[in-house]
Amino acid sequence: MFQDIAPRRFRNEYPGRDPTETDYVLFVKDRRILTAESHGVLSVPRFDSTSCGADEIKKDAVYLFSIDGDAFFMSAREREENGGFHYRRIREMLQMDPQHIAFACATAMHLAQ
Repeated sequence: MFQDIAPRRFRNEYPGRDPTETDYVLFVKDRRILTAESHGVLSVPRFDSTSCGADEIKKDAVYLFSIDGDAFFMSAREREENGGFHYRRIREMLQMDPQHIAFACATAMHLAQ
């Protein structure tokens, strides 16, 4: 099932920390999440890949959860599609790997609503 990401560990405890360059940042627009896909492999941006305004994005980012120690934040800001990143609906990601990234996107979408 989609939510079965074992052996990975989903943690939703708030660690009380600011985002780092290697943390994931999720952008939501019109019930879609900004993602990239290459040969069925899904990826989402990290703060170090946000080409412009990373410091401003960090200021407004909200911690969501972590998976295996990788933190996921949500930005209230919009980001344009570029560099291979496009806004996708969750159902488009269901069969993509890695499944824990697809699960993270779905969870973030539910939290954004």
